[in-house]
Amino acid sequence: MDIRDTLKEKQFYGTLDRLNRNEITEAEAEAELNGDMSHVDLTPLTPPDAYEYAQELINAGVERQESWSRWIQKTALNPGMDAKDWFKIYDIVSAY
Repeated sequence: MDIRDTLKEKQFYGTLDRLNRNEITEAEAEAELNGDMSHVDLTPLTPPDAYEYAQELINAGVERQESWSRWIQKTALNPGMDAKDWFKIYDIVSAY
């Protein structure tokens, strides 16, 4: 049985998709099928620095109100603060 058929049968659709897009090799797909995830980078993503991103937005000419929407997008809908706190950061950074 082909590795792709086995992945479909066992409902490893994400692995199958990555294999079809050549993001992983057949050997890596086989390893995932057997529970070996040692080749997968499990390093947690670090959240963006609000002050640095505010500076990027200011340098790009993004207005204060629009900057909040951009921050929400940048943090994948998990801003970690409310708009009031974001605007304080934006105002502090824009003062320099």
